[in-house]
Amino acid sequence: MYPFAASRWQKTSAIPNPDRQVSHLTRPNRKRASWIVLGSLAAGTVLVMTLWPMPHLASDRNFPLSIQWQFNPPDILRNLILFAAPAALTRRWGTGRVLAVAGLTSVSIELLQIFIPGRVPSLLDVLANVAGAWLGHRGVVWLADGPGHPWQKTRALYIGWALFTAVLLVSIPVAFRPHLPSLPWFAHSPPQLGHLETYQGANLEARLNGLLVPHGRLHQPGLETQLLESHQLEIRGQAGPAPTNVSGLFLITDYTGQEVLLLGLQGTDLFYRIRSLGDEWGLEPTRFWWRGAFSPDPSEEGDFVVHVQDSGTGVCVQVNRRSLCRDRPRLEEAWQHWIPARALGTQAHRNLDYLWPFALFFPLGAGYRPRVIESLFLLFPLSALLIGPSLGPISSLSLTAAALIIAGFAMGQVVSFSARRTLRKLQTLE
Repeated sequence: MYPFAASRWQKTSAIPNPDRQVSHLTRPNRKRASWIVLGSLAAGTVLVMTLWPMPHLASDRNFPLSIQWQFNPPDILRNLILFAAPAALTRRWGTGRVLAVAGLTSVSIELLQIFIPGRVPSLLDVLANVAGAWLGHRGVVWLADGPGHPWQKTRALYIGWALFTAVLLVSIPVAFRPHLPSLPWFAHSPPQLGHLETYQGANLEARLNGLLVPHGRLHQPGLETQLLESHQLEIRGQAGPAPTNVSGLFLITDYTGQEVLLLGLQGTDLFYRIRSLGDEWGLEPTRFWWRGAFSPDPSEEGDFVVHVQDSGTGVCVQVNRRSLCRDRPRLEEAWQHWIPARALGTQAHRNLDYLWPFALFFPLGAGYRPRVIESLFLLFPLSALLIGPSLGPISSLSLTAAALIIAGFAMGQVVSFSARRTLRKLQTLE
């Protein structure tokens, strides 16, 4: 009887609990739903970033599919990241499948851009997108399934980001250095170029170093040296409606159309920029911003006088009786090297000034552990912050930037600690 009873008991106990069965069946469904939500968000982000109309850009460049091989680091980086992030969700896919989907998606997007105002289709974007998808897919596969202990791979990622941050912080001041193209130069007052929205106000007079500047070729002797060291620019005009996109009040270009100097508006924000070494590297031109320098109502502004005094180490801008001066560019504005201002609204500029240092040090906080290796490599970005001002015309670390860096690092530590603690609980429950 006992063996029979034992056998009977074993068979009875093998019957699954209905509650446990429901939980076991719904867990894959919840996991599948999470991946669907993440995939939909990633796909939506890609479509919005690549197919959103930008009518303020020149529309005559939208045909046909062009082959652009100009080295443009910001654009290449944006395309790499844009497809690397969704590809990180494809760990269970084969590499060939990931590349095929990324290639077909990218080609379809570039073909659709032919019909979208302000979008420029390019085969170089296709290559960058496919490369980004490969990097995102292989990186996650290596991190999850590759050889080596997880903490060793996490440390490798931390060290890589620490070195990348150090190189970036060292190169930023150098990229801010003025670097002017060869003469002859040409003045445009007001500018009538395709990449700038036409200002609806009127420019009555432009003076450079006290001399009247005609529309056309510049003949002032020693102008190149003056722009590098010290110069004054004065614009008189009548205010018009606030431009939605980047608009110019005064522009100097070389004979190939490269920008040398630009005084312009975006919304009610006035900006001034001069060609830097970063432009020669293919980065975006940076700007001296004055938020809300102009009134949104043209009748309130009326006739205006904009006076710019650039001493080579600092800039003072005066609009009628109001003025704003600053010694050097700030670290918070370095995002401008990578993101085109013409593609953003005026509110985004204010937000990115704060997000840039925070986002740069957040991964360092997430990957940091109080060990010797991590502590030694953390010295690289901290040292780069200290020596940066000696390498180019950038200000020393401000209190705002320091607070943002500390906040980003601390938030990374908090998120990392919370994620590890949650993971331990889940492993214990299993």
